[in-house]
Amino acid sequence: MDGQPLISNNIPNESANPNPNPNRQQFIQTPLPLNNQNNNSNININNNNQIPINAVNMGQVQPQLMIYPQPIQSFIIPPQIDYSRYTNISQLYHMHINQIDDNTFVITKTCCEKTYPIVFAPIFLILAITLLVLGIYLGDFVYIIVGVLESILAVLFFVMLFIYYHTINFILGTNNITIEQISWFRKKVTNYLPGQLIKVELTCQFSQDCETKYIYNINFLVNNNGASSMVAYFSETKNRQFYTPEEMGYFNYVMNNHIQTKMTIQNISPV
Repeated sequence: MDGQPLISNNIPNESANPNPNPNRQQFIQTPLPLNNQNNNSNININNNNQIPINAVNMGQVQPQLMIYPQPIQSFIIPPQIDYSRYTNISQLYHMHINQIDDNTFVITKTCCEKTYPIVFAPIFLILAITLLVLGIYLGDFVYIIVGVLESILAVLFFVMLFIYYHTINFILGTNNITIEQISWFRKKVTNYLPGQLIKVELTCQFSQDCETKYIYNINFLVNNNGASSMVAYFSETKNRQFYTPEEMGYFNYVMNNHIQTKMTIQNISPV
């Protein structure tokens, strides 16, 4: 016993981790809030109409994250679901994409994001007029300077009422797709004809650098006389989940299925 070396009990057991590599890349999965978890019926609009997802027949349902080197950034991949079994997005767990009929998707910003331009525009206008009148009446240049600044802010918010799109409609026509971008005082309409669209994709980039961010983009890959270009619609940066992976996958499936079956030159019947 006197010749046996003492072994510290604090030495970690290497057998528990056969490859202790601190630089090993970690793969993360985010839990998908399925319909039967935590009874989140107040989030899903039409919970009773949902079709249950058979994870055995359709394989992996949980969205996976493709991890890149630090800072942690990844793309959330929609789950592998047979979306052809569904006729409306309300049958899936969804948050901000609504399908008002078979051929129309509607995405609307949150209530606060939608209303703040029309709320702050008159507020800053009233403040600007009040401060300018007081400044002229009292001969105080401080009031006048602040009034001018308030006037600039009022103008900016009034401009936003024309260029800030709070709602976007994706309308699938017979052999076209129409995009309606709606602001408070303006509607911008873009129409894509057969052969002009290659692909549509709603993506989510997840980042945990300094704070958690979900960066969403709806990208249209457009064919311009043989050269492709990307057009982004309704970009969103959130500190929480804004779209579910299920609704992202369903939106992408319906849009691209329409492009491939209705909007290719080969599928257009001659008149």
